[in-house]
Amino acid sequence: MEDRDYILFEDYLSNELDEGQKANFEKRLKEDQDFREAFELYQSTSNFLSHKFSNAQEREAFKQNLSKISHSYSETNKVALHKTRYFKPWKLAIAASLLVIMGVFYSQWFSSTPQYEDFADHPEINLTVRGSNQPLKKKAEKAFNTENYKEAIPLFKSILKDEPKNIELQLYLSISLIEQDKFKEADSTLKPILESPNAYSNQVRWYAALSKLKQGDYEITKVYLELITEDAMEYDQAQDLIHELN
Repeated sequence: MEDRDYILFEDYLSNELDEGQKANFEKRLKEDQDFREAFELYQSTSNFLSHKFSNAQEREAFKQNLSKISHSYSETNKVALHKTRYFKPWKLAIAASLLVIMGVFYSQWFSSTPQYEDFADHPEINLTVRGSNQPLKKKAEKAFNTENYKEAIPLFKSILKDEPKNIELQLYLSISLIEQDKFKEADSTLKPILESPNAYSNQVRWYAALSKLKQGDYEITKVYLELITEDAMEYDQAQDLIHELN
């Protein structure tokens, strides 16, 4: 693929091609297998990044990285542009950055190191069958079960003000914090639960391990996994993860 093809991909996805250009592009997709496969890869990576960098802080960090990548790319790759067409710098930056990022992500996907996403399969929760704060619990339950962890965090915290010793809620808060990469707060929430035996001990050990896995601390991940007892529902998964980490 030429650099111009990736800029063309971005034009198509941004709906910036006129009808003739769009028809030619779609005709080429049908007739050129290499072009089609490159576009599908570019599109899937673009969609992934749209989801990955969904909040303002993530977008700003990505924008800064994108600027660095595109500057480096422009210094080493001189793109021959058509006389009558001038590509916007940001469009070249996106194309260049996606090319680099695709290589990074695909190398990770096919690496032997297990990823947090491979094991983070959270069950649906039901908080409204007992206790007080039913409307608030219903909101927290819905937010968690729809993977809206950013919204779930303050809801769990509000409920815990009235139920500070509710280990189940502390666990769900920790999971939400891990999902939002708030590792320090998640680990501090899990720590006191880990230190005292309770009905959720194995689940807490499992999520403490997943937190460390997501942070890339594989040795501590294994320490937590090895504490999970054989009668636990998480035991088989824990053994699988230990095996992959060894």
